[in-house]
Amino acid sequence: MNLLETFDALLASWQAVFSQQRMFERARRLTFGLLSCLRLHLTSTAICASGRQFVDWSADYRLCSRSPWEPQRLFDPIFDHLPSLLASPTAPVIAALDDTLCKKTGRHIPGVSMARDPLSPPFHVNLCYGLRFLQLSILVSPHAGPGPARALPVRFTPAGPQAEKERFGRALASLSAAEEATNSAPGRRAGHGQRAAESG
Repeated sequence: MNLLETFDALLASWQAVFSQQRMFERARRLTFGLLSCLRLHLTSTAICASGRQFVDWSADYRLCSRSPWEPQRLFDPIFDHLPSLLASPTAPVIAALDDTLCKKTGRHIPGVSMARDPLSPPFHVNLCYGLRFLQLSILVSPHAGPGPARALPVRFTPAGPQAEKERFGRALASLSAAEEATNSAPGRRAGHGQRAAESG
């Protein structure tokens, strides 16, 4: 089995991520288009690289914006093959965490914020607009002997101000729900009623 067949076999496990077979076929085609396109790796260039530049693009764009599927589940094949990649069943799993900034020119794009330009010189800090992401990769050492580890990405999540606000909002919602559950407990209500009767 060559490299292309092995990669296609890994993509076959994505069928459980999508609710329809045609959605999986569209995602598989766009993935091969991103690998083979030149210059910018965009949805439009992936469509052109897959030979569909003269057909309607709306279905491909809806796959990336409206279709109900979880992007983080695309990394499940790596976790499924992780035991065979480790040196032993008791070997520790080592991961590397890094952040990256995707530059943007529009200030009204959701999640865009001003950040330090990583290409700015050390003697002068330049600022730019961009989307900040966090990437988590598992480091796998070769079985044959000592050598450089291979990084396998397993997570790529937004880490901008909007994502932080959403996480903060979910934390506040869970805290409010916990407080309401505590206040609505039978013993709590009885205690409030008894204190109200004593004060009256």
